[in-house]
Amino acid sequence: KASWHTSRRTQDWIRAYNLRAKQENLTRLIVCQLPTRSPWLMPLEPIFGWTKHQVLGGRLFQTVAQLQTAVERYFQQRVAQAKERRDQALAKAKPAIAQKSVSVL
Repeated sequence: KASWHTSRRTQDWIRAYNLRAKQENLTRLIVCQLPTRSPWLMPLEPIFGWTKHQVLGGRLFQTVAQLQTAVERYFQQRVAQAKERRDQALAKAKPAIAQKSVSVL
């Protein structure tokens, strides 16, 4: 419940981003209020840390827009990789599913 998480400006930004994400078929943000001082309850905490490491990694950005673009690009890359892994897992599972099915006709 940090002020920068719950401020009207942040809420407006999330709303505007989600509208744009829906129009452009991007990943949308879902806000989940958690108790204060409980990072272990937030499953995205490791992802934020890894993103910070991958995106920043000693780089300096001249503008907030450049940083935002880099973060969005990184998340798009993560989503694409996750979809690829999911599709590969489904492709492997389909033959097993087909073998298990039995016709009742």
